[in-house]
Amino acid sequence: MASSSQTNLTIHQVEVIANTAGAKAMETLQEDICGLKSAVERLAEKVDAMTNTMSDVEHTIRMMLVANWDRLQGPPLVLPSPPREAKGG
Repeated sequence: MASSSQTNLTIHQVEVIANTAGAKAMETLQEDICGLKSAVERLAEKVDAMTNTMSDVEHTIRMMLVANWDRLQGPPLVLPSPPREAKGG
C-alpha cells in the first residue's frame, strides 16, 4: 500500500498537470478569440467599402437619370426592323 506522502505527491502532480492544461486551454482560447476579432474587423472593413461603393453607384445612377431625364421622357425609341430575307422563287 502506498504511503500518505506518495499519494499527496500524486494528487499534487495531477493538480499541476490540470492547472497547466487549463492555462494552455485558456491561452489557446484567447488566441482564437483574437483571431476571430481580427477576422470580424477585416469583414467590417470590407462591408464598409462595399457600402461606400454602392453609395457611389447609387449617386452615379441618380446623376445619370437627372442628366438624361428629358431624353427618358421623350417619345419611345423605335428600333429598326431586322432586314427581310429575299423570297426565293
